[in-house]
Amino acid sequence: MRTVVNTFPVAGAGGGAPTVMDDCVTLTPVVVRPRRRNDSLSTDKTGPLGVGEAKNASSLRESIGAPPAKRAKLVLDAKTSFSAYAVDAADAESVCYHGRLADMPGKFDASKADALGVPRGAVRGKLVRGEDVLLEDGRLIRSSDVVAEKRRGFSFVVVDVPTLAHLEDIADPDSDAHKRFDEVCGVHQSPDERSPLAVVVHLAPAAVATSAAYTRWMETCFAFQTNTSDATKKTAFDQPRHLMVHSEATGSACVFRSAAAVNARLHAVDASVFPEPRNAASANADAQARALADAAAREAETSKSPLTHPGCNLSRFTLVPLDAAGLDTTPVPRALVARKVREDLDVNSAVARFLPREPETEPFSKDTEKEQKTETGDVPACLRALKPGDVELVFLGTGSSMPAKYRNVSGLFLDSKSKGGVLIDCGEGSFGQLCRLYGPDAAREKVRNLRCAWISHIHADHHVGLPTILIERRKAILNEKGNTSGSVPPLLVVGPAPLRRFLNAFSQVEPLDFEFVDCRNATNEKWDAHMSSRQNDDETNARVGDAETFPLDPRLVSAATRLGLRRIVSVPVVHCAQSFALVLEAEPPAGRDGAEPGWKAVYSGDTRPCAALTSAARDATVLIHEATFEDELFEDAVKKKHSTTSEAIATGVDANCYRVILTHFSQRYPKAPVFDGHIGGEDKDAGDEPSDADDTTRMEKKNVSDRVGVAFDLMRVDFTALPRLPKLMPAIRALFPDPVEDAAPAEDAAAE
Repeated sequence: MRTVVNTFPVAGAGGGAPTVMDDCVTLTPVVVRPRRRNDSLSTDKTGPLGVGEAKNASSLRESIGAPPAKRAKLVLDAKTSFSAYAVDAADAESVCYHGRLADMPGKFDASKADALGVPRGAVRGKLVRGEDVLLEDGRLIRSSDVVAEKRRGFSFVVVDVPTLAHLEDIADPDSDAHKRFDEVCGVHQSPDERSPLAVVVHLAPAAVATSAAYTRWMETCFAFQTNTSDATKKTAFDQPRHLMVHSEATGSACVFRSAAAVNARLHAVDASVFPEPRNAASANADAQARALADAAAREAETSKSPLTHPGCNLSRFTLVPLDAAGLDTTPVPRALVARKVREDLDVNSAVARFLPREPETEPFSKDTEKEQKTETGDVPACLRALKPGDVELVFLGTGSSMPAKYRNVSGLFLDSKSKGGVLIDCGEGSFGQLCRLYGPDAAREKVRNLRCAWISHIHADHHVGLPTILIERRKAILNEKGNTSGSVPPLLVVGPAPLRRFLNAFSQVEPLDFEFVDCRNATNEKWDAHMSSRQNDDETNARVGDAETFPLDPRLVSAATRLGLRRIVSVPVVHCAQSFALVLEAEPPAGRDGAEPGWKAVYSGDTRPCAALTSAARDATVLIHEATFEDELFEDAVKKKHSTTSEAIATGVDANCYRVILTHFSQRYPKAPVFDGHIGGEDKDAGDEPSDADDTTRMEKKNVSDRVGVAFDLMRVDFTALPRLPKLMPAIRALFPDPVEDAAPAEDAAAE
């Protein structure tokens, strides 16, 4: 595989010259740039205007003066977001590609050799190898004299039609995109001159690809018509195939099977903390099987047009060699069925003996009663005041550095269902994780109700998924019933200063609708100053909205208030430049008159153990702490400024945190990290040389299993479930006895 960097203009008509042209393939772009239009002219309930109607609609738009979409000139001031100047998604360019393989040289033609009187045997062998031969009668026969005509290379098309507006543009015979598409596909060439089209890959989302208008376009687009030349009638591509790459075409089967299999096993430990993976039921497996069977039936009945197939993961389409040409779905794995995973591995039996007792089903004893009272007494008052569903932690990614087979990169979502949510770090694929957990519609509802996004530092595995979240949030708000204004309230994003530049640059491509607050302006000192100013209501009222004199950015205070929080605090920690931990402090429980504090959640970000974090996490209800390396890799942890497992737990112990949840594991530990429930070791002899290792490696061995839990992707921890979380660890360890089984290679597991 190789990477070719070759830019081309998108503002012009249709596209430019080929971006790739070599001895193997010629790749030509076709830019689709929808024109701004009157909504009443662009769509109806069944989809965009039909091919035959588009011409009239285009003329009508011109007659009423509907202007084309233009990028606004960027003139920014201190209060302006780039988002206000970005092109809307329905007006943004998409790029389709036409690829043409190089012509295939002709093969040795025995009939031509016979006509020239070339004898069989060694002489013909030389001609087959491309050598010229001299016959006994003195004639020179060149190898080119006995070669069949070269075979024209097959072509393929990749269609990217993200919205109905793009479909209308490429289907309109008068549009630049349509004309350019016909040109590069050779529509105006004779059948014998045109490169035979083998396959069209459709990247349109299901809502677009399943519309009546899209089907009509596929059936009537001349570029997609049956190959009619004599050269193609004898090949597998007498008719182009259409690969539909969207969930409905593929049966909505589970995509990341290995990660889903882990979740299916964990579901046996605790069904509420580890939900059943979506799209992993028998119905989904049956749907995928039907989709593949239907594709095989359509392939056998080539008279159907268009000839569509599902673009399943790992399916492949061979263009050459011809004896293997066509769609091959044999590499597509069987769809995962969660129930079958547990049955095949006998998971329920494996974990049953490790799960906590169920008092209501077992003989009641005084020991059981004493145990229950002790557990109840240990639960902080702030948790006893909560009801299930009030506050929930959702782990979108628990791995480090890069996505891997079992763990995605960092992402955490705190959901206060009645008040909204906070997104805490957002690595690549975070929105996809939300969709896998809740489903697409519910995931968009979650991002629509976000009140704040907080990013710990600028490493890619912690922030590059944020633009997608902001884009999906914008779509969800604009599609909300009753939203006639077309406006999107900006989301507050709190992060390190370099993050602003990243988001501003992205905003020139897609509108993101955000407001930014630097983490340095959300420190504990800023909050203390704000709390002091609140003692004088007149002074506070006078300062609200004045960002220059107000002790704390009022947008941050507003977000905290809407979330029912006293503080959203950023704490500097030891990792890269401008790295922060997060402290969320809830208001005291209702009706308690402030006598008891509310819950307190602390997230470490990436860090070495440090006094600032320990102080900030004092008496926290839950500390979510990175544990990138096992204790034996202490030197790696120091070098990369991360924490070991014992160091992370020791921070929680020193800070007297009620619960510690470990996350951000090296991809060396794809299923469960190396941890036996203890930290520390034997005391060293007085004569031993001092070590550079931290105190946790020299302290007396301590059992901390009563406060520690381990995070997995798509794990949901309701705050009312925090008391029982450590009791799940023995069952989890029983499921994954080998923590490094199927681990990523060491070079891929290195953490930033």
